Amino acid sequence: MKRRNKLISWGGHCLLLLLALAVLTLTFVPVSASPASYKKSDRDLLEKVRRYQANKQWLQALMYLTAYVEREPAEMVEGQYRAYILSEQAALQDYVDYYVQYGQEYAANRYEIQQCLYGSVRSAQSVPPQAPPILGPSPDEVIVFVDFNYGGAWVTLPVGNYYTAEQTYLPNDSISALKVGSNVRAYLCMHGSLTSPCESFTQNDPDLSNNVIGNDQVTSIRVERRTACVPGPNEVALFLNFDYQPPCEVKILGDYANPDQIGLPNDSISSLRVGQNARAVLCMHGGFTPPCETFTWDDPNLSDNLIGSGQTTSVRVEKNQ
Repeated sequence: MKRRNKLISWGGHCLLLLLALAVLTLTFVPVSASPASYKKSDRDLLEKVRRYQANKQWLQALMYLTAYVEREPAEMVEGQYRAYILSEQAALQDYVDYYVQYGQEYAANRYEIQQCLYGSVRSAQSVPPQAPPILGPSPDEVIVFVDFNYGGAWVTLPVGNYYTAEQTYLPNDSISALKVGSNVRAYLCMHGSLTSPCESFTQNDPDLSNNVIGNDQVTSIRVERRTACVPGPNEVALFLNFDYQPPCEVKILGDYANPDQIGLPNDSISSLRVGQNARAVLCMHGGFTPPCETFTWDDPNLSDNLIGSGQTTSVRVEKNQ
């Protein structure tokens, strides 16, 4: 089902790439030729494309344009658009080379673009038989992929909160793998606005299907520095050591019924910080089985508490009402 939903025919995929590159290089002149002829939703999408292009965010512009082409293929591939592509075949490789030199994000897609240029337009013999290079994330970034084993479309996300799929520049419920920089952790959440269920990652994962979050289930993402662990107003930070010393995990509102969901080893939590609008319920057993203790304050040492140090198996983060 994944392949059926995500992939288009080879010829159609090539045409989309050629079309997107052609339109990007001409600052979208063909697309904006008759804006009144498009529906409001189409005009809104194309306006986003133009904004990304103006900010030199080439990958985002290409993705949004491709989404438009997939939805309205007849308008985009017929008439002046098709004629333009056919007349500009020879120049497209120069544009591809420019984009590869300009931005790191295009380097990983170069082989696929070349396949379309030489495979559908000229000769497949012009394409070297090698896989496209996938650049790893910098220490402070996360890369998310729409296919298993780090394949398909991908986006690099720096430290920050991505409350909607649109902010990640990938379709909703499409992420299947991720790579995590050495200085950050990624929170992948099933719903928008970082709403649980969520899962924390500090290592690469080529296949999310065997994880709590699951394959094709991600809507929102948080990328944060591992050493920070400063909770927001509706969050709780859990620390492996006394006095708020890492390793640590920041958990948003939600239920974390076992150590895997918490992101720390079983019976290991020794201190915690609590956001001003949150409260933490720490339970000794899985599934929130008592004994449990509720915290609305920071505690640098759990050893003198009911729950104790190194005794927590499940955690619930709630609004402090």
